[in-house]
Order: sequence, then C-alpha cells, then structure tokens
Amino acid sequence: MSATSPRPAPRLTRRQGLAAVGLIGPMALLVACSSDEESAPAATLSTEPEAVSPDVTVAAEEALLIAHYDAVLEGLPEAESSTREALVALREQHVAHREALGGGGEPLLDDLPENPSIASLASAEKAASKARIASCVDAADPELARTLAFIAASEASHVPALKELA
Repeated sequence: MSATSPRPAPRLTRRQGLAAVGLIGPMALLVACSSDEESAPAATLSTEPEAVSPDVTVAAEEALLIAHYDAVLEGLPEAESSTREALVALREQHVAHREALGGGGEPLLDDLPENPSIASLASAEKAASKARIASCVDAADPELARTLAFIAASEASHVPALKELA
C-alpha cells in the first residue's frame, strides 16, 4: 500500500460564495417571518399622528436600494454577465426584504448618487445595514424587530460581496 497525501480542502469560488449569500438572506427572512401564530402586519405604537412606522420607512429605503441596483445594472456592459448575475441576485434579496415589510414605501429617487456604481452600492448597503440595526432597536413590535435584524444581517453580507465585484 502506498501512502497518499491528504487532499487539500476545496476552495469556495466567488460565484459559489455569492450563491450562498443569495440563499442565506431569503432563508433568514423566511425564518424571521414565519411563526406558529397567524399575525397581522406590524403596526406603529406611536401616539404621534405624523409618525411613520419603521416598516414603511424601511420599505421605502429598500425601494431606493432596488432603484440603485437598477441604475448600476443599466450602466453595466452586457459583457459582464457574471457581475450582472451577482447584482441581480443581491437586488432580488431587497425585493424580498420589501415584501417582508408589506411592500409600500416610495423611494426618494433624488437620493440616488449621480454616478451609480458598484462602489456606491457597497456604501449604500453599509449605511442601510447600520440604519436597519437602529430601526431594529427602536421597533416596538418584536416580530418587526426580528425581521429588521435579519434584513440588517443580509445587507451587511452584501458589502463584502459588492467589494469583491468592484
């Protein structure tokens, strides 16, 4: 019998890593949004009549991120199909985030950068993740807080994926 050397562990390719990120985010949302009880959408417990509920605010911010992805995809050359696929997968996670929050919330398109790029997307994702954490802490409803925490984690995972694409 001849001694064989152990095989090195297989390395994860960029595409496999992005696919894993693409699968983890929606699964986390499913876990966050599922429960044994049928529950109504989260409502604001604020007594201020002009207060906007966190889920509507975050839904609008998610819509802005979707518009940001659309702008970057529009300016991306057709030849960059692997980059396009990765961006579309990340964009779809934001669509799932918005749906988990009940949709709604119109984006302020004036807030889009003048020259949208993958680098500007990474910055926007980082800022969104921080904002989601703050929203999570401020949420009065535990289910909404849980959903916002999963969204924050998903958005935080987008930052290194986008930096790798840039």
